[in-house]
Amino acid sequence: MFIITYKENNVVRISGQNLDYLENGYPRILDTNISFPKERVNVFEVNSIPEDFVSSKYCYTETEGFYLNPNYIEPISENIYNIPDKTYLQITNDFISSIENEVSAI
Repeated sequence: MFIITYKENNVVRISGQNLDYLENGYPRILDTNISFPKERVNVFEVNSIPEDFVSSKYCYTETEGFYLNPNYIEPISENIYNIPDKTYLQITNDFISSIENEVSAI
């Protein structure tokens, strides 16, 4: 199992069973076909990941292993669009406001 973390804060961005490198040296998780700039990430091979693993929920270093990301915010369960919660909430609130305005105009 491979994980890719951001160098700046050790947050785990993605995991996968298969890894390769593009011609430019960028590591790529083959399971998702997502690559990252080698200057910004670390690549680790690990035996396992936490049972409740979710992208960005954990950080990882070789010395500390996996540990909870202190800045992680649980996503809203209705956010099926995989967009930031702040954006999702803004869209939802704007939509509700527009419906309320239409109803009040009737």
